[in-house]
Amino acid sequence: EADAARVANKFQEHIKIASSYRDRGHYSPALAELAKAKSLHPANKAVQGELESTTKACLAEQRIVLTNLRCE
Repeated sequence: EADAARVANKFQEHIKIASSYRDRGHYSPALAELAKAKSLHPANKAVQGELESTTKACLAEQRIVLTNLRCE
């Protein structure tokens, strides 16, 4: 039980950090945090949705403004 709670807390922490990065336009570190969250809960649909929306936002910004922006 303690391990499950610890994993759940780490998962939420990665999601929160990713959101903060994404909100500031820092897509690469946001995607890295989301990858960490996904490694804790691979089947989680919310993290998959966050990965997709963050990648889309990154690619859109890459096309419009920053051609050297990394979206991986």
